[in-house]
Amino acid sequence: MFRAQPLNTTSGRGQSHSCSLTALSPGSDLACFRMLAGTLLLICVMVLFSADAEDKSRLYRRPSCVGVSATQMCPLNYSPVCGSNGITYPNECSLCVHRLEKNADILIVKDGPC
Repeated sequence: MFRAQPLNTTSGRGQSHSCSLTALSPGSDLACFRMLAGTLLLICVMVLFSADAEDKSRLYRRPSCVGVSATQMCPLNYSPVCGSNGITYPNECSLCVHRLEKNADILIVKDGPC
């Protein structure tokens, strides 16, 4: 089971004291409350950003660029794909050629225009 460990702080008057989650009550020190609330808020924000990044990486897919060269001519079929750079490419081959020309890691966000 998790046990709350005290956090050592120093008040503005140079007095050292400790804070813990179990010690918080309406009469407890405001500095301890602010420190613990700030820490909790920071943890929540970090979890939200990391969850958002994971979701995006699962939605994007890597284009199939096997055997494609930067000087290759692509077929003229129109099957648009939306790149992770916000550009709509006429087909996956065109995206692959652009990746090679710019040396950029562009993923496919979705099939179809952006």
